[in-house]
Amino acid sequence: MNKKIIAAIHESIKKWDCIAQGIASDEGASNCPLCAMFFSNNCVGCPVMLFTGHEYCQFTPYANTLRIVAADECGHNGFTPIKSLQNDDISECQFLAVTQEVEFLISLLPDDEQHKYEGRGKAELWLNQLLQSYGD
Repeated sequence: MNKKIIAAIHESIKKWDCIAQGIASDEGASNCPLCAMFFSNNCVGCPVMLFTGHEYCQFTPYANTLRIVAADECGHNGFTPIKSLQNDDISECQFLAVTQEVEFLISLLPDDEQHKYEGRGKAELWLNQLLQSYGD
């Protein structure tokens, strides 16, 4: 993995950390550092696609985050879209979904880069459960 891709993963992690803190918003591919590099080529070469085998972040915590937000699947009334989250109105399941995205991105980094995020879990088990739930 080259340094530009590693830097883009770190920037993506930073984006989602800021979303979890309520100081940034998700604007899909338009504010994703990895999408800036790979989206126009149908994600070919993107580490997310290389890991999942699917384009456009399918079968990732990001896809699950969008599904939860859109369908209010956690059962919270007045579910707030990720775009407008603030610290005081983020639900527990929204926070967990965003956290899973961060953990997934960390897992894409080479081992010698993951140490920068020590103390965080990995999303690999969660991703395997998600793939099984889709029958993939």
